[in-house]
Amino acid sequence: MFKISIPSEKYLVAKYAPPKSTLGLPKTSEDLALFEQAASVEYSYFEPSIFKLAYEKLFKKMMGHGEPDAVAVKSLETSFAETLDYYEGVLQKQEYLNGNEVSLVDLFHVPWLEFLPRLDMEGEVQSRSNVRRWWERLQQRASWQKILSDFVL
Repeated sequence: MFKISIPSEKYLVAKYAPPKSTLGLPKTSEDLALFEQAASVEYSYFEPSIFKLAYEKLFKKMMGHGEPDAVAVKSLETSFAETLDYYEGVLQKQEYLNGNEVSLVDLFHVPWLEFLPRLDMEGEVQSRSNVRRWWERLQQRASWQKILSDFVL
């Protein structure tokens, strides 16, 4: 899977987001610190574990690289679950990872969360009530619905 880099995503939002958009970069140093903290969890824990899980559980065999490594899969599933447990705690106090309004950090997760059923892992989200509500809110966004309606698998 191709993922544009976080700095590139931040640049595009800074350049093109409407002035009133909650997706724009934070204006205060405190808000920027909270944004960067949330982003660091995504790129240090969420993204690596789900990317490697997708490779092991789906793409490895498709690419002719052999069968999934069961030990690696178990370890990655544990790491992914720990990240979702962390998110569960964060989302117990607020609606989104960076506060009570959706931000770019939340949107970083959307493609992979949408991919979870292909990995037979949707239960990881469903078993965590706050993560489940967060994901439902993200799925309901008109922009995401538009992407899904235009996308053919």
